[in-house]
Amino acid sequence: MFLSKGTTTSCHRCDHLPIDAENFENFHNLPKKLADRRLMLEGKWPKASDPLDLNGCDYCRKIEEAGGMSDRLVHRDAGHLTPPELDKDQTAVNVTPRIFEIYFTNVCNLSCLYCGPHFSSKWQNENKRNGEFVSPADESVPAAFRDNLKFPQFWEGFQPNKNYDQLLKKFWIWLEANAKHLVFLNVLGGEPLYQKEFGQILDVLEKKPAPGLTLVPITNLMVRKEVLQDYFLRLASMVHDGKLKGVNVTASLDGWGPEAEFTRSGLDLDLWEKNFTYLLRQRWINMSVNIAINPLTIKTLPELIRKIKEWRKTRPVAMSFMTVAYPSEMDIDIFGPGVFDEDFKKILDEMPTENQYDHNYKNYMHGISLQVASAKRKPLELYKLRIFLDEIDRRRGTNWRTLFPWLETELSSIVKESI
Repeated sequence: MFLSKGTTTSCHRCDHLPIDAENFENFHNLPKKLADRRLMLEGKWPKASDPLDLNGCDYCRKIEEAGGMSDRLVHRDAGHLTPPELDKDQTAVNVTPRIFEIYFTNVCNLSCLYCGPHFSSKWQNENKRNGEFVSPADESVPAAFRDNLKFPQFWEGFQPNKNYDQLLKKFWIWLEANAKHLVFLNVLGGEPLYQKEFGQILDVLEKKPAPGLTLVPITNLMVRKEVLQDYFLRLASMVHDGKLKGVNVTASLDGWGPEAEFTRSGLDLDLWEKNFTYLLRQRWINMSVNIAINPLTIKTLPELIRKIKEWRKTRPVAMSFMTVAYPSEMDIDIFGPGVFDEDFKKILDEMPTENQYDHNYKNYMHGISLQVASAKRKPLELYKLRIFLDEIDRRRGTNWRTLFPWLETELSSIVKESI
């Protein structure tokens, strides 16, 4: 549920459907969602409402057709995450969610390159200072391709949902009544630890305990240690008192070194690691690192995996992955086959195989590598990437060519190829 937009989706890649405040409690069983589930029961993949949208269910379809393990299969095979209605009727389509992901406002302290103003107030403020970006390459590109050189992440015109307060009240009512049915409540952002709504979730769960619920803050960990301690001392008390089953911290990080700090602008790896280490010492918390695979950090991913294996010497740390699909110029698929073969080999060689979870995610990573290897090279998107990075340098005083010499070589002749 994206309260900042007033929309709901079956997963973060699928169609955004408007939430009806008067029929709020049925957000998970809207007609489009029911129709998509019936299609899946027929062995068919739902299509995005917008024919130009290349994400949606096609994201998992492409991975599965390449022989990989998709998000869909990972969640389905977990078993306990399937709706309770399926215990009696495996063709049921009107169902109760077991996982609920909530996005509140766009308040955030980072401006990651694969994000934008809808999910980052820092992006929004940067756009207010700089204005909407118009590609300087437009006039050099044939008219038929100019519409493809749009950069929506540079648009200034993000408007908060005017019904936010009304929908937020409805959400608190729904959560009080339904938290007991959930297995996981994932809180995303913006940055949840910067948002007052995260504390309000704890208020609700203290008043209406959910002993079977695991709370999952998905955080960039770029907060003062005092803020971190205040929240997690409170959460420790809630778990101890049986008001929550547990807390899983999913820390977002895509690689290691200056490439990672460039890509997740505002990231300070020293502070990130200090906060992560503090949470690692709280043995009642389950720890995970979520990695957004993108072309700028993939070469540093083996080093991050080595760091994770080092942290595992203290206690278990899980890994999860996704590939960036938006903005399109940050999608690793656009490079086509061959470019990252050696990188994926190094990543797969580093990935641990200590348990079945590790094996599943190694298979998932292998599926991503197969997907990238079978993708068609997209020169125009690569041209967009070069323009995009040049504009980032202008705005932020950085120098991507020095930091990514391999990429500068890759994109040096892309104008001619794209045209």
